[in-house]
Amino acid sequence: MLEEELTGGRVQKSGERPLGEISWHGFHWWPLAGSSAHSAVPSEIASALNEAVLCLSANCPRAAAVMARRTLEAIATDKGGGKSKDALAKQLANMAASGLLQPTLADWAKEVRAIGNSGAHFDPIDTVSNADASQLIEFLQALIEYLYVLPYDLAQRRAARP
Repeated sequence: MLEEELTGGRVQKSGERPLGEISWHGFHWWPLAGSSAHSAVPSEIASALNEAVLCLSANCPRAAAVMARRTLEAIATDKGGGKSKDALAKQLANMAASGLLQPTLADWAKEVRAIGNSGAHFDPIDTVSNADASQLIEFLQALIEYLYVLPYDLAQRRAARP
């Protein structure tokens, strides 16, 4: 468990002299929340998504958003959205144009890219909340299901037919 020290019922500020009773407040429990990946998901993609989940579980939404964007970039590269050196926006446009990403999925992918960029680049006005990061991760899990797991499961089902 990760804990923070409370003095007098509140978190102690750096350099502040402790006044009051000291107690501890747990804000994260072990084991770490992770993402288990289906065997059809490439390891680089599963690893990036797992890191996004870990960042969110550690209350680091900007880092989670950046890792969500990295996961999306790995998916786009793996699915042939363009050359790996192409900008992610171009890769996503290619995936949408080819029909690999349906319109709603393409719009969500743009959200992941935009919010991931917000997490990566400093802007005191543009913040990333836990809710934002959580939504990005949920979308990526659905996208992975759509692009990797469902096709794999269908192929397995068809292969099992006599």
